[in-house]
Amino acid sequence: MSKDTNDFIQQLKKYNEENYTKDLYIPSLERTVKFYTLTAKHQKDIIHATLDNPILNLIFHEKVYNIIKELCSESQFVDSFTVLDKDAILIQLRYYYVSKKYEGVDMAPVISFIKKMKLDLSAKIEEDDGIRIQFQIPSILQERNILKQYSKGKNISISTSDQDEIRKLVSDAYILEIIKYVNKVQLISNEAVVDFTKHKYDDNVKIVDLFGKHVCDKVHNFINTTKTKYKKLYQVDDDVEIVINSSLFG
Repeated sequence: MSKDTNDFIQQLKKYNEENYTKDLYIPSLERTVKFYTLTAKHQKDIIHATLDNPILNLIFHEKVYNIIKELCSESQFVDSFTVLDKDAILIQLRYYYVSKKYEGVDMAPVISFIKKMKLDLSAKIEEDDGIRIQFQIPSILQERNILKQYSKGKNISISTSDQDEIRKLVSDAYILEIIKYVNKVQLISNEAVVDFTKHKYDDNVKIVDLFGKHVCDKVHNFINTTKTKYKKLYQVDDDVEIVINSSLFG
């Protein structure tokens, strides 16, 4: 790269940083953080994710993690952002840099809701079938690490005509959701404890596979309660709900 080209690139970066920024509200921080503009590079990364597995969206999750890291002016906080922060950020990026409408409907009510969001970040503890389980809203770093371990060595594309493959992915998605939200599992009888955040994905799967249905239901009840509580994050109107995937930036 010539010196002239490199100088111009640095000037353009500086110009973008000084002239194309938005203050996005981060619910877990309860304040705004300055974000830089989406560029052609980021659009290219998102287009790449359109070839993604539609059930797990593995490419998309990896790409948006990197994009949020690059665009956030306070990148030291990104790894502690929750998965709900991630969705709020992506929706705001769509609103400010792509279009203020989603499927023809004004997104302003969603943006207004985001600015009032207060997240309950405390860990919840439930007991059933002799097991004490602790769960909470995961960080985007936890989600990223779990998905990276899951996808390692796998073919992440999907054949829509292969019903067995689709069923396998749906069952994997069920387990992935449990592992993302569970922090610790304890046997009440002898107080043996496993911290999911410090173990490999495959080891955690072996543990989850031994959960009784009542224990799995406890986790999914927490997940569903959380989604219901923050439903307005995705609800543009009564008929239109935002889907968090690469199409959000189309």
